[in-house]
Amino acid sequence: ARAVRKRLDAAYSEDQCTMSARRLRGLYEEAGLVEVRIVPQGLFSTPFAEVPLPAQPLATPLSRLACAVDRMLEQARPVMRYLSWNLVAVGRAPAEAR
Repeated sequence: ARAVRKRLDAAYSEDQCTMSARRLRGLYEEAGLVEVRIVPQGLFSTPFAEVPLPAQPLATPLSRLACAVDRMLEQARPVMRYLSWNLVAVGRAPAEAR
């Protein structure tokens, strides 16, 4: 989704980066983390966090609806793997490093 927005929105921040789950996992593993988990997050809800909307009485219910739809879509991870805005990654330091 981020790659598409970069092409369509000239005002989109240059600081935004696109990273695959494979690359993110590699970075975590290079840092020595184990049990790395990566979960795609956000399709419809993420733009509400990035773009100020002036009509709060309309924006709030739409944002809540977007969050609810995202929660349902996140259960279908194969779909979100290709469409999400974000990747949430966690890893653990190995026992010998603690």
